[in-house]
Amino acid sequence: MYDVPRIAIRTIGRIEKVLEDFAKEAGSDDSAPESVQEAVAGVIPWVADAQTWRFTWVGDQVVDMLGYGRAEWYESDFWADHIHRDDRDWAIKHCLEQSKISKHYVFEYRMVKKDGGTLWLRDFVSVDHLNGVPVTLKGIMFDISDIEESRKKAENRSKLLEADRPSLS
Repeated sequence: MYDVPRIAIRTIGRIEKVLEDFAKEAGSDDSAPESVQEAVAGVIPWVADAQTWRFTWVGDQVVDMLGYGRAEWYESDFWADHIHRDDRDWAIKHCLEQSKISKHYVFEYRMVKKDGGTLWLRDFVSVDHLNGVPVTLKGIMFDISDIEESRKKAENRSKLLEADRPSLS
């Protein structure tokens, strides 16, 4: 059995290193060096201000995965406004709470894609604190839509099997 929290923390640590290297190399330029893009292929790396929740950097992968241009992600409230309406309130509340008390956290939620579709994300978040106050959020978003779809199919099959099972009463 895998220790998912430990793996997540190690992964976030590696991503933090890549993002730190990016910040040093790129400065305020919004094009990531190849090393960052290769290191996180298939996921969306990101950095945000913990006070405003405004993204300060997001990887190019966001365009392919969600359809929005990188510049859109830098707009105020973009992330919160594009969380699926059924997940928005609890996801924002969870992030606010965890960012205050945790160095790392992981959660899953749905984002609305530019084409109106939905993408399930598992978001690994690392929080930089200064004097106990969250300052910077860094993370990686993984597309887990296939996993969620498989899980829902299994749940539905289980419900159908239970419904077809003869009653013993």
